[in-house]
Amino acid sequence: MRLTRDVCPPWLSFLNCFTLLCISALTVSILLNSRGARPPPHISLVVCSLVKEQNLFLPEWLEFHLLQGVQRFSLYDNGSANTTLFLDDYITLGHVELTSWPADEEHCTKDEDTRAQWRSCAADDGNCRLSMCQARSVEDCISRYRFTAAWLGHFDVDEFIFASDTSSSLWQILNALPSSVKVARFTGTTFGTSNVVRHHPAARLRVPVITEALVHRHVHDANGSAGCHKEIGRANLLESTSVHSFIFRHRRDRFAAVNFGPPGSAIQFNHYSLRSDEDAALKWHLNHYKPMNLTARSDFNAVRDDAAASFAGRLRARLLTRASLLAEACPCANGTPA
Repeated sequence: MRLTRDVCPPWLSFLNCFTLLCISALTVSILLNSRGARPPPHISLVVCSLVKEQNLFLPEWLEFHLLQGVQRFSLYDNGSANTTLFLDDYITLGHVELTSWPADEEHCTKDEDTRAQWRSCAADDGNCRLSMCQARSVEDCISRYRFTAAWLGHFDVDEFIFASDTSSSLWQILNALPSSVKVARFTGTTFGTSNVVRHHPAARLRVPVITEALVHRHVHDANGSAGCHKEIGRANLLESTSVHSFIFRHRRDRFAAVNFGPPGSAIQFNHYSLRSDEDAALKWHLNHYKPMNLTARSDFNAVRDDAAASFAGRLRARLLTRASLLAEACPCANGTPA
């Protein structure tokens, strides 16, 4: 194709036509780049979690995962009393973003199918609607951080994911993964009560009562057979979530994944489903667990596992510092239950 004959109108000289074409190509390039180009993520690792009445356990969970390199916690409050009792300082520092997320149809459904599912949940089946609320809250979290976070995970306040080597961290291990790896999958270890009857409210602010006191896990978790699973994925590829894994914007089989677990791997996942005998009794009352499955069976306290407790020194120091800041603002800091 000859430029002057086939592209340029006859009233334009060759030079003027060539200049016009260059300017047009440059303009199109700029427009395309301005649409597609995004700044690199400025948040290393975000954790999303739906919480309710977890105020007294949140400080340990937050401080533990701050040690692991989590930079932002996106918490969705599902109807707690005194929601910000222990969170004001974390919010001010930018560690926590708190969103009210009541258990209603508006927040926990997104289309006609999910609304029909919501209405079909049995009135006494709290887990049915809770799972729906959790899924919608994670979808909201993904939409907020898809292009501002490098990695995103969702787990509960009774779930701790950490580097087994105390000289490393969860973030350091994720950051060292090849760019081809898009999701990290963790096999959890289920912990028993370690015969702890109850935790004093004041102690929860000053010492790591979960990771330091609960050091016995299920006998079968040595090979991962009795564990649960969680994932942390590259945020820009995520779309939604099921209970334990992510749904990706593109076909999952296109992405490389890496698995961690059972105990002894570079990253460990501890699930403290029962924090004390008192907690176990409460969950039985709420029909979350069967007591013969979790509290009366010795195998849930059969294997000693101190991996999380190895962070106790640094964690205790952080909790003591935080407790001193809360002493005047929180009545629980002086031992009075909330």
